[in-house]
Amino acid sequence: EEMGIKDVCSVVEKTPEIIGTISIENMKEHFQYLKDLGIEDVGGFIERRPNFLTRSPETSKNIVTYLESLGVKNVKRIVTKLPSIFETSIPNMEEKVSYFRDLGIDDIGKVIEKLPQSIGTLSISNLKKHVGYLEGLGVRNIAKTVVRNPKVLSFSIENMNKHVIYLESVGVRKDRIGKIVEKTPGLLGSVSIENMRVHVEYLESLGIRDVGKVIERTQGVLTYSIQRMEKSVKYLKDAGFNDIGSLIQSFSSILCLNIENNLKPTVEFLIDVGYDVADMEKFPMSVLFSLEQRIKPRFAFIGNERPTNRSLNVILGPGDYNFATRICGYPDENQYQVFKMQFLEEQASVTT
Repeated sequence: EEMGIKDVCSVVEKTPEIIGTISIENMKEHFQYLKDLGIEDVGGFIERRPNFLTRSPETSKNIVTYLESLGVKNVKRIVTKLPSIFETSIPNMEEKVSYFRDLGIDDIGKVIEKLPQSIGTLSISNLKKHVGYLEGLGVRNIAKTVVRNPKVLSFSIENMNKHVIYLESVGVRKDRIGKIVEKTPGLLGSVSIENMRVHVEYLESLGIRDVGKVIERTQGVLTYSIQRMEKSVKYLKDAGFNDIGSLIQSFSSILCLNIENNLKPTVEFLIDVGYDVADMEKFPMSVLFSLEQRIKPRFAFIGNERPTNRSLNVILGPGDYNFATRICGYPDENQYQVFKMQFLEEQASVTT
């Protein structure tokens, strides 16, 4: 009771040896060790895993030391989320760590922090089964995919298959599934099919004809809040953009832009230098380029006004070399690069 255990009877029923074979000194040592790890509700922890008191304090310390050696920075979080980690032998963990390294995963600590079960309750055979399934989908970089979202190793394979079938049903090509999973592994489990369906219906309501291609290009459209996308669409309509469906069909990442920090300042700047929304609709990429890193330096270089007979595609489309040599007529890009560097330094000094 001094440990904060509320249901003592339940703890004793689960682990009767606590009463006879474990000394009070031993229990106090366990209690203090959990406190030292930062566990606030030690009583609740023991009620969940009373077997913890039957283990050698030294064994528990060795497990924590091993986790820290793998790069785990927040052991408290691991222990709180998965108390049974103390019941996992170090040789068992080492086997899984060896497998992760064979897959090319370097940041194992990060994987464990995101999914403690990866080194605890998930069996090596289960991990291999999941990796095999991902490879079958066409995922080439397993390591990158797992580090991005380790939960992909814990999703039900049956459920993941349902998600894949749904994505294909809305037009995502089978040979693109692997690449989509690499970029957004959560689509196989963290996002429900019903939630994806709601997003697809919203995109179709905007007049997007091929939702599958939009998803292939910008997987985030299935994870953004619809309220956020609605705000972006409203801004575009209010600004004077007409064919929103075609715009998003070709440049779906426009829905990712923050209105106040990205979209609105870019549109307003381009209007200030002499272009209109019709010009932007002809070259939608113009509002996707970095305002500070690409758009402003180029217009500053040519005098901050619209050149005669020069479309946005001509000014913003080419790389720096072609912009300097073919558009501005310089023998090489050095003059523009020097100007751009000085311009960015001046802008940075103004903002600071």
